[in-house]
Amino acid sequence: MIVAAAAVCLVGGLHARTWWDEFTAPASSEVSNNPSRLTEASSNHRWIWWTEAWRGFKAHELAGTGAGSFEFTNLRYHTTTVDRALEPHDVPLQFLSETGAVGLVLFLVAMLTLVRGARRPTDPEIALAFALPAYLLHGLVDIDWDFAAVSAPVFLVAGALAVKPIERPRASFSAALAGAGLALAALSSLFAVWLGGRWTGQAENALGTHNARAVTLAKRARSVQPLSVEPIFIQALAEQLQRHFGETLGLLRKATRLQPENKETWFALGEFDFRVRHCPRIALRDARNPRHQRRSSRKARRRSERWRRFVKRTANPGPL
Repeated sequence: MIVAAAAVCLVGGLHARTWWDEFTAPASSEVSNNPSRLTEASSNHRWIWWTEAWRGFKAHELAGTGAGSFEFTNLRYHTTTVDRALEPHDVPLQFLSETGAVGLVLFLVAMLTLVRGARRPTDPEIALAFALPAYLLHGLVDIDWDFAAVSAPVFLVAGALAVKPIERPRASFSAALAGAGLALAALSSLFAVWLGGRWTGQAENALGTHNARAVTLAKRARSVQPLSVEPIFIQALAEQLQRHFGETLGLLRKATRLQPENKETWFALGEFDFRVRHCPRIALRDARNPRHQRRSSRKARRRSERWRRFVKRTANPGPL
């Protein structure tokens, strides 16, 4: 072992200068992607990119040139067209160039915190803890930071190892009962919306052919959707088709009380007063109701104004 180590040091000492010159020399072309590249000392443009990133940092030492801006740093300093790059192929140097000294410090602190927090006594967790150091080591010569498929699993593992175990207190029976009640209430409200919409649609389909059934279905919809006026309108129309005008009037007035700022409730009541009760003056009063005018849209106000003019002309036809 000692002899082998000495031999490696001797060979390295004899060829260090040659290898360094080859590593830092500008490459005229890309290193071929085959096994022979393992015997070459060329940095494959990396030394040029690292130099450019360092020059970008020296121009903006504190805040850097901006995240994701190495492409423009490369365009500014490159001397050939074969060394174009979007990143300097060195994650710490990329942070230093693009986010300055502040960004590099924050990056190193975050990485050290994750590495320190990933220490666990069990063997499987210790094995997983090597994922982040291996990622950072490989990031010294490549662009792992830019690929979510590479970075995301590593940081997921590092975060899972760094989190502290939490001892959860035993849930009391009352807390469990309250949680179950809230969940049941949420599910019931969602089911009520679906059921009310289903009954409302069935009631609308029954209008004209099975008016009594339409009334029954509309009442069911109102029981689970007490704040909605749509089932009230359908029930009112079903009562009107059965010539139950008193019930119709009561339902339409109830809709105006339920949603007094909804213009549709007042239009429905006004239309009933005008076309069925033949009371244009009352219909005009309903159309002029100020409670729904405050929040009406421009289109609704124009519609209301046309309705008032029509009712007014009908109520006061003038001399023959």
